[in-house]
Amino acid sequence: MGDITLSPEEIERLFAIYFEQFHSYFPILDPEKTPTQYYDASKSLFWSIISVALRSYKQELLDDVGSVLSTLVWTETGSPQKNLAGELRYFVVIQKSSNEAFQALAQLNDNPALIGQEASFFARMVHYEKVLTDIDALYGIEMSLLNRIRSQGSILYLQLLYLLSNSDLEETKKGILRAYRTSTTLIQDLIAEETISTFLAGAPFTVLRLLLRAAFTIAKVWFSELGNHIDRTSGKILYDASALLVRQMSHLKTKSDRANRAGTAMNMIWKHMAKKPDLMRQPPSLRIRSRMGASLQYDCLMHYRDAAQEVAGQAETASLSDIGDKSNAATMRPNHTDINHEQSSLPSYEAFLDTDLSWLDDLVNPLT
Repeated sequence: MGDITLSPEEIERLFAIYFEQFHSYFPILDPEKTPTQYYDASKSLFWSIISVALRSYKQELLDDVGSVLSTLVWTETGSPQKNLAGELRYFVVIQKSSNEAFQALAQLNDNPALIGQEASFFARMVHYEKVLTDIDALYGIEMSLLNRIRSQGSILYLQLLYLLSNSDLEETKKGILRAYRTSTTLIQDLIAEETISTFLAGAPFTVLRLLLRAAFTIAKVWFSELGNHIDRTSGKILYDASALLVRQMSHLKTKSDRANRAGTAMNMIWKHMAKKPDLMRQPPSLRIRSRMGASLQYDCLMHYRDAAQEVAGQAETASLSDIGDKSNAATMRPNHTDINHEQSSLPSYEAFLDTDLSWLDDLVNPLT
């Protein structure tokens, strides 16, 4: 495809990887069919399987495959199929209902800073919350774990709009607390899943985004006056558990990949918020009022940025101090090996020095 060439052996290996590691998240294909059969049926499906499997094979080819595959898919795809089977149907139902809810709410007011100031907002929120929770109750048992997470995530995403409302209103407080309960339920369901380690190892970014959203919701409520209405002990446990779940999604198993860095950021965010006791005497609020994910992710990431800058400053101070302390010894002993050894033994803060947060783009972009 394009300038990309794979040998028959590589194709067989990639198909084996796909069905071993990724097919369970969207089990609608027949693992008994050969790569040739899939290619003859649909070139876009063939290359979609290849592109997913490349995550565990040659990630450097992903960008090249993705750009060509996007054009191929749009070329081959005609009108939506009316008869959708199994998990694909559930996925469409969740997405369609969530999209309808947000479109209806968007029509109430073009200014996100004014959302929630009118009674119609609360009436529609109650209606669409019921629509989404009914879907979850009706199909939840039949859905795969991935679609159950998507279903709970769509409910949470909607409930987070209460953060844009006037926090002094009783309806707002109750809505935010429902978002908290949805978040804790999502995390508890993942923990209770017997195959969670296997599931997380190859799960899509959708799961990582939803985990972050649920964890940040817990933190936002925990560090606010609404924390008096929750069990703070279990809330902290579930936040820590969500950070561990995020780390289990580390596909490359390196400190610098997104999942591990996100887990580190989550720990830093909590510690930084814990240094601000005033938060617990105030209603939950957002620095930026926007419908985009209720700005929750970006609000919490500002705590990460501030914490990272503090750590970077401490690291710089420690390094300069260490060099100064060793300067006399260096004069007495011209061999600078000892100085270099001492500097190398300092804690490494490299992961925290990059505070532009660009590496988190894929994680915090809202998903409806």
